[in-house]
Amino acid sequence: MSALPNSLAKYASDLAVVTGTNRAASTVEFVVQLGRASYILGTVAGIKGGDALDEAANFIAASGDVSRGEGEVLMERALGHLSRLPQMVAEYRALV
Repeated sequence: MSALPNSLAKYASDLAVVTGTNRAASTVEFVVQLGRASYILGTVAGIKGGDALDEAANFIAASGDVSRGEGEVLMERALGHLSRLPQMVAEYRALV
């Protein structure tokens, strides 16, 4: 289980709010929470962009299975999808 990189750690508190769990401490936990948050935000709460979290989770998971250069590209794509997460969480907080 790999430690959570700083680039992802800044989103861990937001994911914990949505999923009702502790902050992710590893990349694996983060990916699991992204999947859950995607369902909660997109399907349950109807917040636009929730499906992008599934894509981010896929990119993060795949980044460990490729070369370092390819992994960095996948992480950048994931971070692009995560950039709207704070706004989605703000919308979610307004609903609950």
